[in-house]
Amino acid sequence: IFEVWGLSGDPDATSAVHAISDMNNSMKEAYDFMRQKRNELSATLIREDRAPTSAELSAVSKSVDKAFDKGFKAKHAAEIRMGDALKGVYTKLHGANAGNAAKLWWNDVMKFSEKIVADEKKFRAEQDTAREMGADRAAISDAKKKYYSENKQRWIADLRAINDEGIARLERIIKNKGGDATPTPAPTTPTPPSDTGPRADESNLRRIAT
Repeated sequence: IFEVWGLSGDPDATSAVHAISDMNNSMKEAYDFMRQKRNELSATLIREDRAPTSAELSAVSKSVDKAFDKGFKAKHAAEIRMGDALKGVYTKLHGANAGNAAKLWWNDVMKFSEKIVADEKKFRAEQDTAREMGADRAAISDAKKKYYSENKQRWIADLRAINDEGIARLERIIKNKGGDATPTPAPTTPTPPSDTGPRADESNLRRIAT
């Protein structure tokens, strides 16, 4: 994408690429650790032909939570770098107003991400407490399934709305060669670019958004 825009090797473009990689890797490490700990416990239970104790489940849960806390912190640091890089990229391509709009969009994405992380941490803490209090394993599992089934689609829809509004605002500023970066309602269907070249290829924004 950046090569097409004429920014191959640009410091801000390079920083954005590295930030994307760091965001992905930070969470991959957390998920890999979670699978490892669960597989280790499962292997022990199969070998000893028994069910897990509450203490074992709690220990695994707490170690996984610690790994995810570390991952979320690393991801957040990378997200901050991404916002600064996007501002730099769009300032160079389209001017200061576009740079500010790009960072405003990304800041909205980060705030939403932080809200989800905080909500999930609260839920996991509640599950840990229930586990330590001796709650039925099936009930804990059902609560987890219910929590994610009720929230996942809503989170996806809310994030899509944030991206649509932020990207549409940025596109308007680029096309109008002016305007400002104050939040305004996004159009139902953003107008597609009418010409070609790096300044028109804003559909690539949606690749970055996802």
